[in-house]
Amino acid sequence: MGTITHLAAAQFLQRAGVRMMHVPYKGNGAAMPAVIAGRVTMIFEACGSSAAPARSKQVN
Repeated sequence: MGTITHLAAAQFLQRAGVRMMHVPYKGNGAAMPAVIAGRVTMIFEACGSSAAPARSKQVN
């Protein structure tokens, strides 16, 4: 833990009462291709960096 997205993810998990496996990546630049390829189900990140893949329907 160390970034605002880590904090947001932890808060979401706590409030929703769900558990997820944390898969560490060296930044969202490395994580987004894993999501697009289907190797990772989801990531928590800022809206700006995920807007282009969402608009192009690469991710839901």
